[in-house]
Amino acid sequence: MAWLLVSHHFLPQCPRDDASRFLQPEALEKILRHISPTWNRAKAEFDRDKERDLLTKPREFSKGTPFASTHWCRRVSTVAEEMLSNFSTLQEEHWLDNPYVIHLSRLCLMLSDHYYSSLKKFGATSADPDFALWANTRDKELNQRLDDHLLGVGKGARRIARSLPELARQLPRIAGHRGFSKRTKDPRFRWQDKAY
Repeated sequence: MAWLLVSHHFLPQCPRDDASRFLQPEALEKILRHISPTWNRAKAEFDRDKERDLLTKPREFSKGTPFASTHWCRRVSTVAEEMLSNFSTLQEEHWLDNPYVIHLSRLCLMLSDHYYSSLKKFGATSADPDFALWANTRDKELNQRLDDHLLGVGKGARRIARSLPELARQLPRIAGHRGFSKRTKDPRFRWQDKAY
């Protein structure tokens, strides 16, 4: 979950001195276990003491966290109970070590976040109207409260994820199109003749 939250806008960039070992196919299977706070930071800025402080010292949030939202806490509790009821299945399938599942999860989250952020003011969720934290702005004005945004993005991501199995059957297909069987005259693209 943390990886999805921090990567839904940009993927972490591997420090250059570590890059060669992460380019090995066997390393990709368990790449999430190797990502650390040193990623996305210039080597000159990196300081082991600061990293340790970031990971061990408690954070202070002057305006609070989403835990101050009753509606958000209620939804998180429901989702946590659903996950716990399926915990053995999640462990057996090793979902968090599956790059395909992680990729699709990130895709669903990004699509939902992009859509929900485009909405004006409060969306279709029941957020706390007096919640102090804001997620984004529109035309330089506060737009969505953070709990509303989190609830709306979560709802959208879940809807997108559940629609993926049906997507292949619902999208129109181009089957037997002459353009796909026609051979190219450009020598640079002849390799594609063998690909289809």
